[in-house]
Amino acid sequence: RLTVFTWKFTGEQLWVARIYSSLFWLIGGIFIYLLARDLFSKDAALFTAAFYLLLPYAVIASRSFQPDPLMVALIVGFWWAVNRWSQSLIPNSYPASRSWRYVILASLLGGLAIFVKLNAAFFIIGGALGATLGRASVRDLVRNKQVWTMIALGILPGAGWIIYGLSRGFLGQQFGGRFMPELFLSPNFYLGWAGMLDNILGLFTFALALLGFLLVNHKPTRVFL
Repeated sequence: RLTVFTWKFTGEQLWVARIYSSLFWLIGGIFIYLLARDLFSKDAALFTAAFYLLLPYAVIASRSFQPDPLMVALIVGFWWAVNRWSQSLIPNSYPASRSWRYVILASLLGGLAIFVKLNAAFFIIGGALGATLGRASVRDLVRNKQVWTMIALGILPGAGWIIYGLSRGFLGQQFGGRFMPELFLSPNFYLGWAGMLDNILGLFTFALALLGFLLVNHKPTRVFL
Protein backbone atom coordinates (compact mmCIF):
# COMPACT_ATOMS: atom_id res chain seq x y z
CA ARG A 1 0.00 0.00 0.00
CA LEU A 2 2.89 2.35 0.76
CA THR A 3 4.41 1.67 -2.65
CA VAL A 4 1.12 2.05 -4.48
CA PHE A 5 0.46 5.33 -2.66
CA THR A 6 3.84 6.63 -3.86
CA TRP A 7 3.11 5.43 -7.41
CA LYS A 8 0.30 7.99 -7.51
CA PHE A 9 3.05 10.63 -7.72
CA THR A 10 5.85 8.76 -9.54
CA GLY A 11 3.97 6.35 -11.77
CA GLU A 12 4.43 2.58 -11.54
CA GLN A 13 8.19 2.42 -11.01
CA LEU A 14 9.93 -0.61 -9.48
CA TRP A 15 12.69 1.54 -7.99
CA VAL A 16 10.15 3.01 -5.57
CA ALA A 17 9.50 -0.38 -4.01
CA ARG A 18 13.24 -1.13 -3.92
CA ILE A 19 13.96 2.14 -2.12
CA TYR A 20 11.38 1.29 0.54
CA SER A 21 12.82 -2.22 0.92
CA SER A 22 16.37 -0.90 1.20
CA LEU A 23 15.27 1.73 3.70
CA PHE A 24 13.64 -0.91 5.89
CA TRP A 25 16.76 -3.08 5.68
CA LEU A 26 18.92 -0.12 6.75
CA ILE A 27 16.61 0.51 9.71
CA GLY A 28 17.15 -3.13 10.65
CA GLY A 29 20.89 -2.43 10.51
CA ILE A 30 20.48 0.36 13.06
CA PHE A 31 18.59 -1.95 15.41
CA ILE A 32 21.10 -4.77 15.02
CA TYR A 33 23.90 -2.32 15.81
CA LEU A 34 22.11 -1.20 18.98
CA LEU A 35 21.43 -4.80 20.00
CA ALA A 36 25.02 -5.96 19.44
CA ARG A 37 26.32 -2.92 21.32
CA ASP A 38 24.16 -3.83 24.32
CA LEU A 39 25.21 -7.49 24.19
CA PHE A 40 28.93 -7.03 23.49
CA SER A 41 30.72 -3.78 22.56
CA LYS A 42 30.77 -0.94 20.04
CA ASP A 43 33.46 -2.69 17.97
CA ALA A 44 31.40 -5.89 17.85
CA ALA A 45 28.32 -3.85 16.96
CA LEU A 46 30.10 -2.22 14.00
CA PHE A 47 31.21 -5.61 12.69
CA THR A 48 27.72 -7.05 13.17
CA ALA A 49 26.03 -4.19 11.34
CA ALA A 50 28.57 -4.33 8.51
CA PHE A 51 28.06 -8.08 8.13
CA TYR A 52 24.28 -7.64 8.12
CA LEU A 53 24.38 -4.86 5.52
CA LEU A 54 27.17 -6.08 3.19
CA LEU A 55 26.48 -9.81 3.04
CA PRO A 56 25.82 -10.53 -0.69
CA TYR A 57 22.49 -12.16 0.11
CA ALA A 58 21.47 -9.10 2.14
CA VAL A 59 22.22 -6.79 -0.78
CA ILE A 60 19.88 -8.85 -2.96
CA ALA A 61 17.20 -9.36 -0.30
CA SER A 62 17.13 -5.67 0.58
CA ARG A 63 16.08 -4.86 -3.00
CA SER A 64 13.27 -7.42 -3.06
CA PHE A 65 9.72 -6.08 -3.42
CA GLN A 66 8.32 -8.22 -0.60
CA PRO A 67 7.26 -7.69 3.03
CA ASP A 68 10.37 -9.49 4.29
CA PRO A 69 12.76 -6.50 4.67
CA LEU A 70 10.17 -4.68 6.79
CA MET A 71 9.51 -7.85 8.79
CA VAL A 72 13.23 -8.35 9.46
CA ALA A 73 13.67 -4.75 10.61
CA LEU A 74 10.74 -5.06 13.01
CA ILE A 75 11.97 -8.41 14.36
CA VAL A 76 15.45 -7.06 15.09
CA GLY A 77 13.92 -3.92 16.60
CA PHE A 78 11.81 -6.12 18.86
CA TRP A 79 14.87 -8.11 19.93
CA TRP A 80 16.64 -4.89 20.91
CA ALA A 81 13.64 -3.52 22.81
CA VAL A 82 12.80 -6.76 24.63
CA ASN A 83 16.45 -7.22 25.58
CA ARG A 84 16.48 -3.69 26.99
CA TRP A 85 13.27 -4.40 28.89
CA SER A 86 14.58 -7.68 30.27
CA GLN A 87 17.27 -5.76 32.13
CA SER A 88 14.50 -4.39 34.34
CA LEU A 89 14.02 -7.93 35.68
CA ILE A 90 17.21 -7.38 37.67
CA PRO A 91 16.24 -5.67 40.97
CA ASN A 92 17.01 -1.92 41.19
CA SER A 93 18.18 -1.82 37.57
CA TYR A 94 16.20 1.27 36.47
CA PRO A 95 12.87 3.01 37.22
CA ALA A 96 9.59 1.26 36.43
CA SER A 97 8.57 4.11 34.12
CA ARG A 98 11.52 3.34 31.86
CA SER A 99 10.71 -0.38 31.79
CA TRP A 100 7.13 0.41 30.74
CA ARG A 101 8.53 2.45 27.87
CA TYR A 102 10.30 -0.62 26.55
CA VAL A 103 7.21 -2.76 27.14
CA ILE A 104 5.18 -0.52 24.83
CA LEU A 105 7.99 -0.25 22.26
CA ALA A 106 8.60 -4.01 22.20
CA SER A 107 4.86 -4.67 21.94
CA LEU A 108 4.50 -2.34 18.96
CA LEU A 109 7.54 -3.68 17.11
CA GLY A 110 6.74 -7.33 17.78
CA GLY A 111 3.04 -6.93 17.02
CA LEU A 112 3.73 -5.13 13.75
CA ALA A 113 6.30 -7.76 12.70
CA ILE A 114 3.68 -10.50 13.13
CA PHE A 115 1.11 -8.31 11.35
CA VAL A 116 3.43 -7.83 8.37
CA LYS A 117 4.10 -11.58 8.09
CA LEU A 118 2.65 -14.16 10.48
CA ASN A 119 5.79 -16.33 10.29
CA ALA A 120 7.53 -13.65 12.37
CA ALA A 121 5.73 -15.01 15.45
CA PHE A 122 8.36 -17.76 15.80
CA PHE A 123 11.19 -15.22 15.93
CA ILE A 124 9.28 -12.86 18.21
CA ILE A 125 8.38 -15.58 20.73
CA GLY A 126 11.86 -17.11 20.56
CA GLY A 127 13.54 -13.74 21.07
CA ALA A 128 11.29 -12.90 24.00
CA LEU A 129 12.00 -16.21 25.72
CA GLY A 130 15.73 -15.88 25.09
CA ALA A 131 15.91 -12.36 26.46
CA THR A 132 13.93 -13.12 29.61
CA LEU A 133 14.84 -16.66 30.68
CA GLY A 134 18.45 -15.64 31.23
CA ARG A 135 17.39 -13.19 33.92
CA ALA A 136 14.19 -14.61 35.45
CA SER A 137 12.43 -17.89 36.06
CA VAL A 138 9.26 -18.95 34.27
CA ARG A 139 7.38 -18.53 37.54
CA ASP A 140 8.54 -14.91 37.90
CA LEU A 141 7.63 -14.15 34.30
CA VAL A 142 4.11 -15.57 34.71
CA ARG A 143 3.59 -13.27 37.70
CA ASN A 144 4.89 -10.17 35.89
CA LYS A 145 2.08 -7.90 34.68
CA GLN A 146 4.39 -6.28 32.13
CA VAL A 147 4.84 -9.67 30.46
CA TRP A 148 1.08 -10.10 30.08
CA THR A 149 0.75 -6.53 28.81
CA MET A 150 3.39 -7.25 26.17
CA ILE A 151 1.67 -10.47 25.13
CA ALA A 152 -1.75 -8.85 24.87
CA LEU A 153 -0.56 -5.85 22.87
CA GLY A 154 1.72 -8.00 20.73
CA ILE A 155 -0.97 -10.39 19.50
CA LEU A 156 -3.64 -7.78 18.77
CA PRO A 157 -2.50 -6.67 15.27
CA GLY A 158 -1.90 -10.20 13.95
CA ALA A 159 -4.99 -11.65 15.62
CA GLY A 160 -7.14 -8.84 14.24
CA TRP A 161 -5.82 -9.49 10.74
CA ILE A 162 -6.41 -13.25 11.03
CA ILE A 163 -9.98 -12.78 12.26
CA TYR A 164 -10.68 -10.27 9.50
CA GLY A 165 -9.08 -12.45 6.83
CA LEU A 166 -10.86 -15.62 7.86
CA SER A 167 -14.21 -13.83 8.11
CA ARG A 168 -13.74 -12.44 4.60
CA GLY A 169 -12.54 -15.81 3.30
CA PHE A 170 -9.20 -14.81 1.75
CA LEU A 171 -6.82 -16.17 4.44
CA GLY A 172 -8.07 -19.75 4.71
CA GLN A 173 -5.89 -21.18 1.93
CA GLN A 174 -2.74 -19.45 3.20
CA PHE A 175 -2.62 -21.66 6.28
CA GLY A 176 -2.66 -24.86 4.25
CA GLY A 177 0.81 -26.35 3.81
CA ARG A 178 2.48 -23.73 6.02
CA PHE A 179 2.99 -25.68 9.25
CA MET A 180 4.03 -29.33 8.97
CA PRO A 181 5.31 -30.66 12.33
CA GLU A 182 6.22 -34.02 10.79
CA LEU A 183 9.19 -32.35 9.09
CA PHE A 184 10.92 -32.08 12.47
CA LEU A 185 11.51 -35.84 12.26
CA SER A 186 12.77 -35.76 8.67
CA PRO A 187 16.58 -35.69 8.08
CA ASN A 188 16.00 -34.01 4.71
CA PHE A 189 14.45 -31.06 6.54
CA TYR A 190 17.73 -30.34 8.35
CA LEU A 191 19.79 -30.99 5.23
CA GLY A 192 17.64 -28.36 3.58
CA TRP A 193 18.43 -25.97 6.43
CA ALA A 194 22.14 -26.63 5.95
CA GLY A 195 21.80 -25.96 2.23
CA MET A 196 20.04 -22.63 2.85
CA LEU A 197 22.66 -21.60 5.41
CA ASP A 198 25.41 -22.44 2.94
CA ASN A 199 23.75 -20.40 0.20
CA ILE A 200 23.09 -17.38 2.41
CA LEU A 201 25.98 -17.29 4.89
CA GLY A 202 28.43 -20.01 3.96
CA LEU A 203 28.92 -22.95 6.30
CA PHE A 204 32.36 -21.68 7.37
CA THR A 205 30.81 -18.42 8.57
CA PHE A 206 28.08 -20.35 10.35
CA ALA A 207 30.72 -22.53 12.04
CA LEU A 208 32.47 -19.36 13.27
CA ALA A 209 29.16 -18.15 14.70
CA LEU A 210 28.73 -21.42 16.61
CA LEU A 211 32.29 -21.14 17.92
CA GLY A 212 31.60 -17.59 19.07
CA PHE A 213 28.48 -18.78 20.86
CA LEU A 214 30.57 -21.29 22.84
CA LEU A 215 32.90 -18.49 23.96
CA VAL A 216 30.15 -16.33 25.51
CA ASN A 217 30.44 -16.41 29.31
CA HIS A 218 27.70 -13.94 30.28
CA LYS A 219 24.64 -16.09 31.05
CA PRO A 220 21.86 -13.67 29.91
CA THR A 221 23.68 -13.07 26.61
CA ARG A 222 24.27 -16.77 26.07
CA VAL A 223 20.62 -17.66 26.76
CA PHE A 224 19.46 -14.86 24.47
CA LEU A 225 21.67 -16.04 21.63
